[in-house]
Amino acid sequence: MAQHQSSITPFLISPPNVPPNEDSIQPVRKKKKISRKKTSWIWEHFIEGHTDNDEPAIICQVEKENGTKCNVKLKHDSSGISHLWSIHKMTNNGKQPDKQQKLNVTEKYSEAQQDRLRQFLVNWVIDDLQPFSVVNSPSFRIFCNELDPAFLIPEAKSVKAMIHQAYNFTYPRMIEQIGKEAKSVALTADLWTGRNHKGFLGITCSYLDADFILKEVILAIEYVRYPHTAEHIAECFENILKQWNIRHITTTITTDNGSNMKNSVELLNGISWIGCFAHTLQLVVGKGLYVAKTLILRVERLIDFFMTTKQSKRLEKIQKEHPSLANNEEGDEPIDAAKTSKYLNAIADVSTRWYSSYLAWRHLTKLKGYIKGLVNHLELESDPDSRKDAKLLKNIMISDDEWSLILDLTEILSHFADATNYLGESKYCTYSSMNPTIIEIMKWVRPSSSNNGLTDIDVDRINDAFGEVSELEKDREINTPVDTYDLLDQIKKILYGALIHYFNPTSSEALLAALLDPRFKNLHLFTQNQKQDAIDELQNRYSKMKLEQSTTSTTPPAQPRKKRSLFYAFTKSSTSTAENEVNEYLALDEIPFESDPYAWCNDRKEKFPVLSQLARKKLGIRVASTPSERLFSDVGNLLTVERTRMKPELFSRVMFLKRNGHHFSSIHPHLKK
Repeated sequence: MAQHQSSITPFLISPPNVPPNEDSIQPVRKKKKISRKKTSWIWEHFIEGHTDNDEPAIICQVEKENGTKCNVKLKHDSSGISHLWSIHKMTNNGKQPDKQQKLNVTEKYSEAQQDRLRQFLVNWVIDDLQPFSVVNSPSFRIFCNELDPAFLIPEAKSVKAMIHQAYNFTYPRMIEQIGKEAKSVALTADLWTGRNHKGFLGITCSYLDADFILKEVILAIEYVRYPHTAEHIAECFENILKQWNIRHITTTITTDNGSNMKNSVELLNGISWIGCFAHTLQLVVGKGLYVAKTLILRVERLIDFFMTTKQSKRLEKIQKEHPSLANNEEGDEPIDAAKTSKYLNAIADVSTRWYSSYLAWRHLTKLKGYIKGLVNHLELESDPDSRKDAKLLKNIMISDDEWSLILDLTEILSHFADATNYLGESKYCTYSSMNPTIIEIMKWVRPSSSNNGLTDIDVDRINDAFGEVSELEKDREINTPVDTYDLLDQIKKILYGALIHYFNPTSSEALLAALLDPRFKNLHLFTQNQKQDAIDELQNRYSKMKLEQSTTSTTPPAQPRKKRSLFYAFTKSSTSTAENEVNEYLALDEIPFESDPYAWCNDRKEKFPVLSQLARKKLGIRVASTPSERLFSDVGNLLTVERTRMKPELFSRVMFLKRNGHHFSSIHPHLKK
C-alpha cells in the first residue's frame, strides 16, 4: 500500500552515496538552470549582477580614464547598447571617435547658442505635446548627438524650468497686449473632466483690434474645485478676469447649455450669457425628431445589419454586379463599390449627436437601391445561410414611405448642418450672423399645414430623441413600420417652435449685431417693425457713445489756419468723417455674404469712427464654444493615462504656451549676445 508523503517530503532528499539508515536530512539541491548562450557583443563589456534593491541587472565593466570601472547598473540588457554609445562612444565595432572631443574650445557653442537651441527644443516639446522624459531617452540623445555633437541636451527638469520661465515671460506680455488692443472682449468657456477626475475650466477670449484683426487668446485652463457648482465656476471666472484685468471690458460669455455653466454667468454682474449655437441646435433637433423616435431606431437597426464584414462584402458585390441599381440624384457621384466597407463604416450612427445621424441617413439613402436589390438577390441563392439573411434583412427593411420620410428629413437637416458648420468653423466671429441664419432655417421648417399653434408647443415637456434611453424606451416596439402620414408636418412644427423657444430670433442685441455687419445690414429677413427697432437702438447707442467721446476727449492744440482752395470740396477724401454716421452707413449697399466684413469695416473706420467702435464690440462675439472645445482636444492629448500625475500648474502653462505662442515672435526671454 502506497504511503502518503509528508508535506515537507518534496523539499527533502537523502544525499547520494549515503546508507539508507543514516539519520541525515539535507535540503533539496535545485536543478541548475541552463542559461542561454550570450551572443550579443555587449557582454564583452557587461556582467550580470543585482541592483541595490536586489533586482537582476547588468553592470558595465568599461574602464574610465582614471582606471576605475564604470559599474553603472542597468535593469535591461537592451539599455546596454544605448549606454555604451552615449557614455563610452562604443559600438560593436569598438571605440568610436568622439566628435565632441574633436571640437576645440573655439568650435564649441557658446552658452547663448546652447540656450537658443534649447529654446527650439522646448518649443517642439510644447507644440507637439511631447512627454518631458523624451529628452532623457538614450536613443533620442544618440540621435541629437549624431545631428550636432556640439549641442548639450537638457534634462527633463531643465525643460520644465524653461517652460515656467517662458510662461512668466509671455503671460504679462499677453495681458499688456489685450489691454492696449481691446475695447471689449467676448469669452467662450467649457468645463472638462480629465482622466484624473479633476475638473478644469477652459476659457478663451476673442476681440477685434483697431485694424479689425480678430485675435483669439487662451486665458486659462483653471482647476475648478469639486463640486462643480455655479458658484464655484463663477468664482473661477471672477479670479481669471481679475488676473487679466479685463473684468470691466468683458461683455459676453458663450458656454454650453448646462445649468451650472449658464447660472455661473448669470452670477457675474454686467456680463451676458450666450448659449453655444451647436449645443442649442442639438436640443432643437432632438426635440423635433422625438416623434420619429421609432423610425430612428428602425433605421439604426438596418445600419447595424451592414456593419458586419459578411454583409458589407455582399453589398459591395451587388454594386459591382448590378450598377444599374444605383439611385443617385442628379449631380451625385456614384459610390465606388471597392470602397463600400469604408463607406459603411462612415455611416455608423452615434446616438448622442443628431449630426452623425444626419450623415448616416444621407449616406444610407444613396445605398437604397443596392440594399433593396440585395434582398431579392439573397432570396434566389440556394445556400441556407443566404436565405436566412434574406429573411432577416426583409424583416428589418424599412418601408417605402419610411425611405421617403428619411429623404425628406435629410433635406431639412441639411440646413441645420450648413448652419452648424458655418457658425462653428467660421473664421469670423458669428454673433451677427446667428439670427439671420435662424430666420432662414425657420423658412425651411415652417409646416405646410395651418399656422395655428406654431408657437403654442411646450418644448420643455418634449423628450430628446438623442438623449439617454429610459427604461420605457428600451421596450419600444420597432418591428412594425411607422405610419408616416402627417409625421413630417409634426416634426416641422416642433422644430419651428423649438427654434423660437431656444434662440429668440428677434433679440435686440443679436439684431443690433446683424445691423452692424455690412453683410446683413438691410435686415431683409425681418419685419419692418423689427428692423426699425434695431435702427432706433443703433441710433441711441451711437448718440450716447459720441457724447461720451466728446466729453472725455481733450481739446486739441490750435492748428494754424490754412486757406482752402475753391475746389477743396471736389478734392476732399471720400473717407472723411460722416456728419451722421448711422444714416450714411444705412444708405450704403450690403456686401456679398462671402465678403470679409472685417476688411470692409477697417477700410471705413475713419469715415465711421463711432460706429466702428460699436462694430468692434459686436462683431468680435462668438456664438459657438468651439474654441474652448478645441482647446480640450489638445488637453486630452497632453493629459494622457501615462501623465495623470502632472501638476495642474505645469499642465495649464504648457497649454497656454501652445495656444498663445503664435501671438509673439518668441515665447522665451531674449538672450544676451
